[in-house]
Amino acid sequence: MLSSYAPFPHRLDNDGVYHSFCRTCFLTVATSRREADLADGEREHECSGSPIFARRIECAPMELDPAKAKAVL
Repeated sequence: MLSSYAPFPHRLDNDGVYHSFCRTCFLTVATSRREADLADGEREHECSGSPIFARRIECAPMELDPAKAKAVL
């Protein structure tokens, strides 16, 4: 019996663009109008081994004083 597990599942959007995702880190590893072209991105993907949402992201501290805060437009 063949396994239905695909390490990089593909999704086709309404605009005809294919996306390939890593099941481990959940990053989009390739995007193309042709599904066959996704293989290059899949081969080159160097997985971190942890989901993107589980990684610590360093951010600058948020300014809580409204007088010192700058508006972001």
